[in-house]
Amino acid sequence: MRGWATGEGLEKMNNQNPSKASAIINRLLSDRIIMLMGEINDEVASAVIAQMLYLQQLDARTPISLYIDSPGGAVAASFAILDVMEHFVPKIETVCIRNATGTGAVILASGSKGLRSALPGAIMKLTSVWGNGTPNEIQRFTNDLAMLLANATGQKLEVLLSDMEQEREFTPFSAQQYGLIDDVLS
Repeated sequence: MRGWATGEGLEKMNNQNPSKASAIINRLLSDRIIMLMGEINDEVASAVIAQMLYLQQLDARTPISLYIDSPGGAVAASFAILDVMEHFVPKIETVCIRNATGTGAVILASGSKGLRSALPGAIMKLTSVWGNGTPNEIQRFTNDLAMLLANATGQKLEVLLSDMEQEREFTPFSAQQYGLIDDVLS
């Protein structure tokens, strides 16, 4: 079951009590809930994508919920999730439960229009891409993420690039006004 636990807490529980972790994950999946918790890497992206495809195969008409508490992470892994979301048949409700930073915020904003939300205490933050790539690769990835955000939020590309460079942070209400989310849950 390792790999299906997409959060540090579930991963720890998975190591300590695999049957309990498995039961929790299966219960969440039966309710069409996927948890994207922690830093996004290849393993986390693979687990999220596998769960999305599994739920699509079970029922392509019923929406799924993607709960997010992530500081972002690897751009390639994040783009893999975003690509599946773009070509996914069921609607995807995205919910920020605590933190959506960088690519985590892009995934949050890329949920189905009208189904993107955050809890009242959540924080969302736009950031530029950083890492080990060449300057041209980093700029291309930043531009690609900004274009996805422009499509999701309705903001101008120049505004998004500036906000990403300044690492702009949002409360749920300011994120709603900006277009990152549609609703603040109460």
